[in-house]
Amino acid sequence: MPSATHATPGAPLAADDAAVARRHDRRWPPAVPLAIVVLLVLCAVLAPLLAPHSPVEGSLGERLAPPIGLEGAKPGHLLGTDRHGRDTLSRLLYGARISLAVSVVGITLTGAAGSLIGLLAGFLGGWTETLLMRLADISLSLPGILIAVLLSVAFEPSFTNVIIVVVFLLWPSYARLV
Repeated sequence: MPSATHATPGAPLAADDAAVARRHDRRWPPAVPLAIVVLLVLCAVLAPLLAPHSPVEGSLGERLAPPIGLEGAKPGHLLGTDRHGRDTLSRLLYGARISLAVSVVGITLTGAAGSLIGLLAGFLGGWTETLLMRLADISLSLPGILIAVLLSVAFEPSFTNVIIVVVFLLWPSYARLV
């Protein structure tokens, strides 16, 4: 009977090294988008510290200045200025705060509303379920961008109205999931 060969205790196997490398390769791609999201959140949170100028105050003497690296750029404005002379980088940083707030509040309310409607439909059943799921079907059948444009024309643009549009367009997905 041939004797069995055993690996030296404590020595890694070549197959194990390859498996570890494959596992690392599969886990690495999410790190790049995660780093981008973390960077954007940090920029939004730290906007008052990072912004070189006020996002609302402008100077007509510095209007339409190109970004650094182009001819005619102003030294204090990395991304240039808009037609009112406001710093573009500062406006981007402060705009990220609003976008972050809309996404967090919108998804939280959407999840709550959709989950509640889905729970009611599942718990009550019968005609209530049929009615709620038909409302979900109607909401899903409407083109989201068209509804967003129509509601933005019908109502004044505000944080609350944007949240209402987000909740109206996304609640059926959560309701169906529940």
